[in-house]
Amino acid sequence: MGKILHKLHLYLGLLSALILMTVATTGAILSYEKQLLALLHKESFIVEPQGSKLSVEELTSRFLMQKPDAKINAISISKAEDASYSITIASKESRKGENYYINPYNGKILPQVTTHNFFKFAENIHRRLLLGEVGKQIVGASVLILLYLLFSGVYIYMPKIKRGFVNAMKVNFKAKGRSFLYTLHGAVGLWVIPVYLTISLTGLYWSYHWYNELLHNITGIEQHKRVDMKKMGKRAQREESSIELTKIQKAFDTFNLEVKNCYKDASLRLPRTGNEYTFIYIDKKPAHPYARNKFVVDMQTMQIKEHERYDDKTFVDKVMHSIFALHSGEYFGWIGQLLFFIAALMMPLIAITGFMLYLNRRKKHIHEK
Repeated sequence: MGKILHKLHLYLGLLSALILMTVATTGAILSYEKQLLALLHKESFIVEPQGSKLSVEELTSRFLMQKPDAKINAISISKAEDASYSITIASKESRKGENYYINPYNGKILPQVTTHNFFKFAENIHRRLLLGEVGKQIVGASVLILLYLLFSGVYIYMPKIKRGFVNAMKVNFKAKGRSFLYTLHGAVGLWVIPVYLTISLTGLYWSYHWYNELLHNITGIEQHKRVDMKKMGKRAQREESSIELTKIQKAFDTFNLEVKNCYKDASLRLPRTGNEYTFIYIDKKPAHPYARNKFVVDMQTMQIKEHERYDDKTFVDKVMHSIFALHSGEYFGWIGQLLFFIAALMMPLIAITGFMLYLNRRKKHIHEK
């Protein structure tokens, strides 16, 4: 049985090594996307405070003067004095729409964030290997293989673990040849197991619909429907101009009256149809960057239809609404994000040492013959 597990570990590892290295490396890049974008495009994200900020109505009006044909789907604001706002409009090219960054003090459109395209490309590799649905299934299968490699790897490394768990997690730099490769591959593998388990079990959430549904069925947490900004752009023509802009302003006024200043940033999603305006906002001190709250107001009756706060959710509900934060490590704060980043970069080391162990073993068998 042990030999079968070992051979499967070896051959499945060789089969999936290149894919796992690619997915892990692009994942490491994507984990710091927000920070890298802010660093590379300060002129789009950072503004110089110039007195009082414009009202949302005035800001939106000035934007439409510059982009008269735009169909606005969302408006995002920040409480930070030096932060830009953003307006998302419908786009034929992107399901998520097109973002424009706005100076909240004068309404001018700021330079476009062109590096977004690089990260979209990296995300396409990370999730689909640039192969569409086929690539998505290949990535999903490779993640399932990774889960097997983790458990079988512990089994194979068990003799070393039994002699002392702490020592098993140390790399013997005095060792040479196969012995050094064995301890390096095994020790690093032990260190990253908790991270790889978390990344794998959350990553499958986007790879397989059956897995996604299974999690929601087990937990009893309803799955949120994804908003397709592309389809929203095809909705019936709104009463643009002053009536719509007044509604937007009133929606923000109602939101601010209820939430007051107890938020870091907020995004208003305009309704596809009807009068229910939805705000997604983050508290000043959130549990993690994706600990979102939801506020819905009916602008016809001026009644608050829903106010769902992340902090009021049950533990299971919080976890199910934090899949992405768990996947990136941000659920555990900046330290968790850094550890997940380092662990992702360890994948090539683990794959290469595993391949070298295979070559070493194959060479040994050839000599024995």
